[in-house]
Amino acid sequence: MTPADFYNACNLTENPFTENPAVASHEKASVWVGYEKEQERLTRVLTQARSDQLGSTRFFLMYGGFGTGKSHALLWAQNLIMHQRRDEFNACAYFIRSLKTQGGKFSFHRAFQEFVINQSDLLADLEMFSHFLEDRISLYKREHGIPSHEDPKKVITQIFGSPELVNLAVKLYEANTKSELSAAIQVNDDFDSVLRFTSLVKLFTFNIPSPTVPDNRFKRAVYLFIDELDDLMGASSKEGRLVNDHLRHLYDSCQGCFGLGIAISAELSELSAFFMDYVLTRIDRMIAMSLLDKKQAVDFIKGMLATRRVAVSDPFYPFTEETVEHLVDQIVQLTPRKLVKAMYETIEQLRIGGYKPSPDNLVTLQVLDDFDIMEEVIECL
Repeated sequence: MTPADFYNACNLTENPFTENPAVASHEKASVWVGYEKEQERLTRVLTQARSDQLGSTRFFLMYGGFGTGKSHALLWAQNLIMHQRRDEFNACAYFIRSLKTQGGKFSFHRAFQEFVINQSDLLADLEMFSHFLEDRISLYKREHGIPSHEDPKKVITQIFGSPELVNLAVKLYEANTKSELSAAIQVNDDFDSVLRFTSLVKLFTFNIPSPTVPDNRFKRAVYLFIDELDDLMGASSKEGRLVNDHLRHLYDSCQGCFGLGIAISAELSELSAFFMDYVLTRIDRMIAMSLLDKKQAVDFIKGMLATRRVAVSDPFYPFTEETVEHLVDQIVQLTPRKLVKAMYETIEQLRIGGYKPSPDNLVTLQVLDDFDIMEEVIECL
């Protein structure tokens, strides 16, 4: 039986328990199972940053034990903004996997270069902004009786006012290729990288004065998600303070239409070991991702199976509910990561062992004993 035949017999399009996706554009990044209250709180705080809603700066923290789904939640948030509800949000969202370099140092500059410039849609966003700005300059001239031959640089100065924004807007307006756009935002150190990013947020969300277009912005909001901040536990005091200073500057400089989300594997009582008071007092929402109880774990597995179901069937097929409960009972500290690993290993071991699922041949406790796979399943956790 081929893998495709096996999963078809299981009434699944594929193994629903594969590992988390690495990028938000992956289809599995759109999947959210369990944690309904946390999902609602996260969606609300993301929405509030948009200019058509509160248009405020929102700073949220996802925290909890290892494997509780914090990284996936950030990728899901980016997927929601950029894919599931793209037109509604009309926003940019960037994801930094870690501020820690391969050499063990912390660098916002390196992270900005690697994750935001090289691995995101930033250059495409800059290209679209350049075209947007060209169009809005023409509109601004018509609305304010400015001759069409007027130097665009002078118009940009009138529109943005601030030298910080004027200088960057001129560079982006004059860039004709992606390499030139990339050069326009290149900087050399952490501090300048933070400044450059905040300038981009301000440009992208700047409401260009217009009597005919009330909300005349390139984007309704910009979001930045930073994962794995628990790495700070091994940082020096100097590095820890610098990261805290960067977070404070990002929050303070982007006054409105900005969402900053961070994730850390830590409990509430431990947060003060990672973050200074001046960061903790700026956080608007703290969203806890907790361990699951047995019922939640069983429902999580049922929900994951449903995401890859070909047609409506027994919600636990090809397993019995008793089998799923037994598998859950074998796991210490029920987290989404452990459940996914356990179920992935179980279903793959059965496939490799030649198990042939059918409505009359479900995975019972006897099947698990016959295939003798439980020891290997538990070892993988």
